Amino acid sequence: DNQDALKQIFARQKLVPGSTEVDFVCELPSKEGSVEARRLLCEVFTPSGTTHVFSMSTGDSYEINLSLHILTNAEAITDVEVVMLNICRVLGGKEINWGFMAG
Repeated sequence: DNQDALKQIFARQKLVPGSTEVDFVCELPSKEGSVEARRLLCEVFTPSGTTHVFSMSTGDSYEINLSLHILTNAEAITDVEVVMLNICRVLGGKEINWGFMAG
């Protein structure tokens, strides 16, 4: 659960709750799927100076990445996960991974 993960991260990295940049990633089975996921995510999370949506590929692996500045609490992270998973699932994505951007 996201609350447990956040507690462990805060303890291990000596972070304090607040807002920070969080990176969400979903692997997709095709380039077309990652491009379509990017388009749909850009409709929901408008790209700006603190919000970035991009697709990447390495060989046969395609990923969609969403990086945004949000509150670092379980509810905010879960809200983004649900939206992203609903978009990615119809394009073949199975799960959303997230983490803090290296600063």
